[in-house]
Amino acid sequence: MNRTDDRLVPVLLICAQAVVWPGAVLVRGAVPPASALLVAALVAGLVTAALAVRRARPVVTLVLVGAACALGAGPLPAGAVAVLGTAGVALALFTVATERDTFTAVLCVVALAAWQLLQGLSLHGLSDRNGLDLVLTAVLYAAACGAGLLVRRIRRARRAAEELLKRAESERHRLPAVERRRMERELHDVSAHHLTAVVVTAGAALGLRERRPELADEALEFAVETGREVTRALGAVRAPSPSREELPSPQEQLRGLVEGFRRLDQQVDCEIDPLPDGAVADAAYGIVREALTNVARHAPGAHTRVQCRYGDTRTDVVVTSAAPPAGSAAHGAGLGGGRGQGFLRSRAREAGGTLHSGPTADGGWEVRAVLPGRTAAPVERSVPRSYRLAQVTAAAGLVLQPLLPVLVIRAETTSSGSQVSAGVLFALLAAAQAVALLWLRRAPRAAHGVLFGLALLWPVAMATGEYTGPVVLPPALSMLATCAALAADAARTAADPARTAANPARTAADPARTAAGSSPDEYRPRMPRPVLPVAAGAVHAVAATAAVLDRGTTVPVWAVAACATAGAFLAVGAARWGGAL
Repeated sequence: MNRTDDRLVPVLLICAQAVVWPGAVLVRGAVPPASALLVAALVAGLVTAALAVRRARPVVTLVLVGAACALGAGPLPAGAVAVLGTAGVALALFTVATERDTFTAVLCVVALAAWQLLQGLSLHGLSDRNGLDLVLTAVLYAAACGAGLLVRRIRRARRAAEELLKRAESERHRLPAVERRRMERELHDVSAHHLTAVVVTAGAALGLRERRPELADEALEFAVETGREVTRALGAVRAPSPSREELPSPQEQLRGLVEGFRRLDQQVDCEIDPLPDGAVADAAYGIVREALTNVARHAPGAHTRVQCRYGDTRTDVVVTSAAPPAGSAAHGAGLGGGRGQGFLRSRAREAGGTLHSGPTADGGWEVRAVLPGRTAAPVERSVPRSYRLAQVTAAAGLVLQPLLPVLVIRAETTSSGSQVSAGVLFALLAAAQAVALLWLRRAPRAAHGVLFGLALLWPVAMATGEYTGPVVLPPALSMLATCAALAADAARTAADPARTAANPARTAADPARTAAGSSPDEYRPRMPRPVLPVAAGAVHAVAATAAVLDRGTTVPVWAVAACATAGAFLAVGAARWGGAL
């Protein structure tokens, strides 16, 4: 359902853009130049393909959509990218707000608004009309981000309600056992009452046997009958298990667990908050028990610290052990089946949380689990400061990008005609190839086809933009994306050679099987292995030959074609060889 929606909205946007431009121009009887139509087609295709994968790569999609619309807005007339540049960017920003955390969403809004401001200042300066446009754009971005954050909050509340319902359902399944224990306790009390009656009656019979023998016989008969009844009742019921009130609390159970390991000469400190009965307490107990057992096996005598913090939104369970003392023998290192870490993660996952484990800086080991808290809100992974710093640095670099041409390169006087810069066309083609690489796992055949088609457009872009630089450079740049795809194909083939050798064309013959039964990590190109590199070499050889012949050369055509073919297949072979390493 999500994939259908993800593809439908970009298609609607591109249709709306086609109606605005060039549809409105064609209705008035004017025909846009071919160069403008080529740029518009590249921008529309790039934006549509990027928005189709916006849920998987929201930030990358936002950068690609914004860059494509900015590149296309320069050479194209007003309104040519109006829909894609407003609604498309707003949709990408909305997706960032719904799929990523609040810090990332706000950073994207601020960076995008600042980037557009600097872009406008570097190109046109700031007039009253442009200032109004910037204000309206900022309002649109803020509204899209706010709507995305609201949807994200609603989804979180819905998931929290589902988690609470799941907990209630789990507790409902536990009620029969609780009721059974209550009934057993009641029956046990009744049985005890009957036994007391038996004892009292038997004592009375002993006291009356001299004075009232008939009453003594009656009392003995009553005692015998009551004893038989109690015997039958006790035979049908086992001894009652401890009730919830009689069981120790989860905090007491965890402290008792720690005390047990201390009796094994383990140095264990603990800070444990009170926990309610339920799945979270059971998961915390199991995680601490498994972690302490691993410490006793692999690092006996190591100082260990157990922390269990129960909060409103999350429960943190951390077991940290130091490096084992020098000379300590790990007698239990060979015990266990090696599946303890998997069991720990599954236990945390069943409780609705996450678990990570790994070595510490001082040579010890740490197990850190994040479980639901009091409100059963979905658990979010904590983001390290280094990642936040990298995000801010990347955003600052993108924001300052419009200033680079002003600081480094003197801007040339742009023509007022319809001439499109070759650099703009090359940038759009490179961005389109990057989006095709994003689609490589989802639709390998379509991705390879798009890469081949874009390779043939590089000579067209050279001619349209009147490129005067080295003639071999653009075809060589166009081969980078194709070589990357071929290297990825070779790497995945080398990772599973047995399956590929057994049936190399099965994936090509059965694409439905790949979509239904295979994960994205099991990507296999859906065409026979020899066809892919041969097609890539042929396409790039044709593109390079066309680029050289269009520029003009005194070398014979057959020599140009031979050199282009040799270079293309050499690059293809190197990519395949490098990916298989």
